[in-house]
Amino acid sequence: MNWINSKIFNNLLIFSNYVILSLIWIVCCLPLFTIFPSTISMFAVIKRWKNGESDRIIALFFEEFKKKIGQKFLINIILVSYLAVIELDVNRLIAVENNPVKIVIMFAMLIMLAISVHIFNLFIHFDNIKTFVLFKNAFLIAILQIHWTLVGMFILLISILLVYIFPLLVFCIGSFVAYLLILISDHALKKINYSF
Repeated sequence: MNWINSKIFNNLLIFSNYVILSLIWIVCCLPLFTIFPSTISMFAVIKRWKNGESDRIIALFFEEFKKKIGQKFLINIILVSYLAVIELDVNRLIAVENNPVKIVIMFAMLIMLAISVHIFNLFIHFDNIKTFVLFKNAFLIAILQIHWTLVGMFILLISILLVYIFPLLVFCIGSFVAYLLILISDHALKKINYSF
């Protein structure tokens, strides 16, 4: 049996590509202002792999990183600001018991998690989508396809828990989670006949 042409070797090669992509993504996310552009680039690379376009990693990642960079930074500022406000409010409210604002903050966190299931996939599908429309559509799809959104949120929460328990997983889990979120979001989009 020829080892290089075997199914095991091909699967190991695909696995290693996903790990390398996760490493590139985590390194590029280190400056907080590049989280969204890096994540979009990772999703775009996986989508192109899924469509059989290319198996390149580094060149494809940075090619995608440069596309619509201004809009990506604007969305990054919105998301990081949103998360920073929530995190500050959570830290202030931890000491206070029985505060009804805690429910509002938890709801705001769940909304952001639900939007995160679809927003990256929507961004890579549409060339000229405006930022407000992107958030609005991600929110609407999250509500209209709540069962797929809940599956995506579960995957995100499990991956966060796994990274919390095994911190070194942060270097390899990102692209696998992105792949699953693309599958979930694509199913949700097909169910509502969302055209690409």
